[in-house]
Amino acid sequence: MNRRGLIGAVLLVAVLASGWLALQMRPDRDLQAFVGPPRADYTMDHYQLVVLDVAGRESFTVSGPQLSRDPESAEIYLERPLFIIPSEDGRWTATAQAGWVNAAADELRLTRSVELDGPPDPAAAPVRVRTEALHVRPEERTAHSPVAVSIDRGNSILTGRGLDADLDTRRLQLHAEVRIRHEPVPRR
Repeated sequence: MNRRGLIGAVLLVAVLASGWLALQMRPDRDLQAFVGPPRADYTMDHYQLVVLDVAGRESFTVSGPQLSRDPESAEIYLERPLFIIPSEDGRWTATAQAGWVNAAADELRLTRSVELDGPPDPAAAPVRVRTEALHVRPEERTAHSPVAVSIDRGNSILTGRGLDADLDTRRLQLHAEVRIRHEPVPRR
């Protein structure tokens, strides 16, 4: 081998060795795997869940096609839930496209096409509340909505913005933009 070939071979070995050393001395990067949104620690299909209060009485019952629980916050997310909330005069029913229950199960949130129907009352027409968002405190038996609300009771329809409801006394209060419409009862 001539002198040029020997120098070329030495340089090639030096380049390869320095490249290998550079790779070895490079700090390790902690590559975090893409995690994405949190997954439920469990889900239930076609469920019925009865939640009791601290005294062991029924706080509410919920059923629906899909339930999932967040493992970190212990919040429950519901698809098309049907809530049954007991009150002194009977049971209120509430449906929506989506629902949420906090970890302590003392707050319910219903969203999209919310319908809240009062218990049957032989002396009066049933109460029907329609809105897009409703927050319910089942142990306090109260409901609140910050958005537009429609209350139908017999031949009168109340509409407004903002609602506070006491489910035990059936007292419903609209806060703003209140309008009332009476529809005549057809005579026979």
